[in-house]
Amino acid sequence: MAKYISLAIILAFGLMIAGCGGGGGGGGSSLTISPSSVTLNIGGTKTFTASEPVDWRVAEINGGTITTGGVYTAPNVAGTYHIVATSKANPSKVAIATVFVAASGTSVIIDPSSVALRPGGKVTFYSNIPVNWRIQETNGGTIVPLSETSAEYTAPSRNGDYHVIGTSKADPTKSGTANIFVDSDLPPPPPPG
Repeated sequence: MAKYISLAIILAFGLMIAGCGGGGGGGGSSLTISPSSVTLNIGGTKTFTASEPVDWRVAEINGGTITTGGVYTAPNVAGTYHIVATSKANPSKVAIATVFVAASGTSVIIDPSSVALRPGGKVTFYSNIPVNWRIQETNGGTIVPLSETSAEYTAPSRNGDYHVIGTSKADPTKSGTANIFVDSDLPPPPPPG
């Protein structure tokens, strides 16, 4: 609970600063962190850099550690954590990066695991951890990521069996698959409303 309250305060502070628009004379460039998001295994490390000299910290209690040089070490608990950089020259400038920490060896689960669609039909797939999305078959439709854990699939114009694969960003040896059956003889979906 304290983790979420701390994050809410940090985000509110960042939005308040962003909304101020700079009062002139304070150097109008914004502070940025690279990378802005990353996926790591438990205990993994990543070096963050900023567009200017900063003080680093982790927003969440028990959310890992970060050195003064920007080297972050993930905690031993999977979850979503936030790296906060505060400008040394202008402490009102703050930037936040997101870290997704996945348990090593975590299986990838895709939901729904199977679906039947008409040609051109759409469905949103969800995964239990951050993944890279792809379609196994050439001309097997399209997949558009909506977030680290969701993507919208559009079926191709041809009938057939197709597969959407989600590969773990933290451990590329782990993946999950959803089966898609495309058939023009399926009844059309009911009208909305």
